[in-house]
Amino acid sequence: MKFKKILTVLFTSVLLLTFSSPAGAVTGLGDTKATAITLIPRTEYNLFISNSTDQDWYSWKNNTGGAVYASGFLNQGNVNHLVGFMIKYADGFETDMLYAMSKPHHSIHWNGFIIPNGATVYLVVEQMGEFKMYEGYQLVFINYPVD
Repeated sequence: MKFKKILTVLFTSVLLLTFSSPAGAVTGLGDTKATAITLIPRTEYNLFISNSTDQDWYSWKNNTGGAVYASGFLNQGNVNHLVGFMIKYADGFETDMLYAMSKPHHSIHWNGFIIPNGATVYLVVEQMGEFKMYEGYQLVFINYPVD
């Protein structure tokens, strides 16, 4: 009986260690355009770039019934980030990637992109320059109707 209890505790411990993953080490979530994180307007996203090749992709599809303006900002700390944008229209045409102006240790803002009904906007965040550290950022996406 004692052997059975020890074996059960050992087996449970091995399973717990085997299936746990370190915090922040989720791979595949938002790492590519195909696995982009769906944006909810006016929601704050707090993530970080984990290595020199890491990118965080986000997407939002306009299903509002009309065109909207897209804007937002990225707050960064001691590491400089790049924020890129592209639009995929309902007919399948995709724009080139456009990057917002980035200033060291300042927020990055963008404003005035018109997203037609049925189009999807993609945002990508990456670290600019040599990778130095895990530095978090805060991203907020906002949309409002075109009058």
